[in-house]
Amino acid sequence: MSASDIITDCSVCLQEYDDPASLPCGHVYCKKCITDVVNLQDEEDTNTGKCPECRREFNLLIPDSTHAPALFKPYLVSPVRPIYAPYVGRTTLSRLHDKIRELENKKRDLEERLADVDEEKVREMRERLALARKVGVEQRCILEKMKRDEEWRAERYRDAVKARAGLEKKVRKMKDENLRLKTCLRSPVGEVQHEIRVKKEEEDCTQVALGSCRKRRRYKLECESDCGDSSDGDSSDARPPPSPYRRTRSGRFVNASSPSLHAL
Repeated sequence: MSASDIITDCSVCLQEYDDPASLPCGHVYCKKCITDVVNLQDEEDTNTGKCPECRREFNLLIPDSTHAPALFKPYLVSPVRPIYAPYVGRTTLSRLHDKIRELENKKRDLEERLADVDEEKVREMRERLALARKVGVEQRCILEKMKRDEEWRAERYRDAVKARAGLEKKVRKMKDENLRLKTCLRSPVGEVQHEIRVKKEEEDCTQVALGSCRKRRRYKLECESDCGDSSDGDSSDARPPPSPYRRTRSGRFVNASSPSLHAL
């Protein structure tokens, strides 16, 4: 039984015990209250009385300690015996009640503070959750934007690679075409230069041959004029040196020692 379960009020006057007394059945009342109750019952029977609660009879002349608590038996000298509750015990009981109320108040305060702390923690957790959701949404948006940017850059890079490959192909094609044109141009130019060189050599040979013919003719005329008719036999033996130029089938004069003669 806890301290809060101890009955400290009289069931007759419904107030705190004033000079408490115990009956043989164990119920406790104020001495004045139980005396008044017994006096009202003595009109019918002066030898017995009844407990106001359990209606159990008890002898007013011979004390009956059968049902009395063992703690109270030494004090049981009459059916209605006084219970001596010292003032120190009442003070201690009052202090216990005050302590209980204080502990209950502390408990209630702690529960309220704990509820406030829990509410604060819940509110803080909700704020953190909302902030985390907001940050998560922002990060998701940033990641999506970065993904779109990377995809755009990758697409541009692929386009640039394709364009570079196309340009390199065009450059190679242009180089090949340029080389082909150079080859084509080099061949006619070489032929033209060769023809020009051959014609120049032919002209030189023609000029030399003509000069040689003129010299031979002049020499012959001089010989004829100097020797006259009598010196025909002597003049026939004096022949000019052979010309270094030869006449080709086409009628051109070329140098016999020139390498272009073999090409003609």
